[in-house]
Amino acid sequence: MKRTATIFGIAALTTLAAGCGGSSGGGGGTIGDGDDSTDVTFDRDASAINSYLVGATVCVDVNFNNQCDSGEASSTTASEGQFSLTTSSPSAPTLVRATPSTTEITDFNGANPTDVGSSFELRAPASSKVVTPLTTMVQAEAERLIANNGTSTSNAVSQAKSSIESTLSNNGVDVDVLNDDYIEAGNGKAAATSSAVRELIQQTRAEIDSAAGGDGTSDGTVLAREALSARKINDNLAGIATQIVDEIDNQDTSPADAADAAANTASNVGTVNSNTIQNEIGDVLADIEEAETVAEEEEEDATGATGASG
Repeated sequence: MKRTATIFGIAALTTLAAGCGGSSGGGGGTIGDGDDSTDVTFDRDASAINSYLVGATVCVDVNFNNQCDSGEASSTTASEGQFSLTTSSPSAPTLVRATPSTTEITDFNGANPTDVGSSFELRAPASSKVVTPLTTMVQAEAERLIANNGTSTSNAVSQAKSSIESTLSNNGVDVDVLNDDYIEAGNGKAAATSSAVRELIQQTRAEIDSAAGGDGTSDGTVLAREALSARKINDNLAGIATQIVDEIDNQDTSPADAADAAANTASNVGTVNSNTIQNEIGDVLADIEEAETVAEEEEEDATGATGASG
């Protein structure tokens, strides 16, 4: 299976405008080897704005550890944030790691590069055509649904996507979170919401690390802490979207300023209780481990079925 998608940063939203030109294409890919194949292709156009991540490391996080390990399909994002990966896993999430030393945010065709200010990760379900802070929330919610409801990865992703889109739409932000290039579309409300979500996830993660101690490296809870941060922000998504819509529609605020205002107002939404944080991390870690098990089973089913059909 080949994955191609576009990755968005969180900067320079003041340049957002509809009607910007530019295009890029993706290719087909396979599950399995030789002629035993199923083609999956994601094609998209990109627009000339300052919010695509260039030079970020991207991989299929097969073992759900929030790292791009040896043996996992990996690549580096191109001039408009695109990447292409070929993997045998139909369900493991896509992981993006941006660092100031390697990653830039650029205009269309690589113009006006700017270093990202700090390191961060973004995640997305395998089927997603984009990797954004919003897809990071979808992946975290899907992992919860897989563990709690005993559902397949695809069903969990569909439910998580529907829930998040419904919350956004009910509060004035319309976007297909797994498919829309909201930058290309000039969708300032979606772009501002995504930017605010990323900032709030980072803030909440810092609070979790402070309450739990360390950064999770020593006890293997790095991803659980990141996913817990995303879940906490998802729980408060309605209020974030509502403020951004009000800022843009009623206050004539730019998307960038609307994102900053919403992030500042909601800076305490990811409530962290030092007395319960270890239990919360443990619960999320268990959900991730179950999602990993299901993804492994689905890979075995996919590659076995593909081979049998040849």
